Amino acid sequence: MLKLSLEIMLNGVLLNNSVKIMLASNSPRRKELLGLFGLEYSVQPADVDESPLENEAPGDYVSRLAEAKACAVGKNVEESCVVIAADTTVADGDMLLGKPINDEDSRKMLEQLRDRVHQVYTGIAVFDKKTNKIFTELVCTDVPMRDYTDNEIDEYIATGDPFDKAGGYAIQH
Repeated sequence: MLKLSLEIMLNGVLLNNSVKIMLASNSPRRKELLGLFGLEYSVQPADVDESPLENEAPGDYVSRLAEAKACAVGKNVEESCVVIAADTTVADGDMLLGKPINDEDSRKMLEQLRDRVHQVYTGIAVFDKKTNKIFTELVCTDVPMRDYTDNEIDEYIATGDPFDKAGGYAIQH
């Protein structure tokens, strides 16, 4: 249902220049993905508490945050605006792996994921200010990691790449 609703909304944007798109994120990866549609959009990062609730399942966590981000930004946009928000987390079972805080934390996460399959959850929310409706979608992907070496972990950490990514890695890297 959301996929169809999102397609209709985006098709409406293409046909109706009066609809504006607001991306509720400053993530380079989200900007890149939205840019693939070839649409013009503005950016207004959402300021929400991203702390997980006690015993919150990974899918519930990212869905809640995506919706909260879309609504937070949606309160401050004009009526002709559609807000797109998302949140992603890496989970090893029910354990959420957030963004590492230092080299040691990054190394621990990468060692934990090494030579195993884990899940990446992404919650997406689209808020239509005109109708005051929100549409959400949850995607869960199994991600197998190879048996990379300790030296490869050290080299990857040295790039600085792990520190702004859930689970301490970017799959494209």
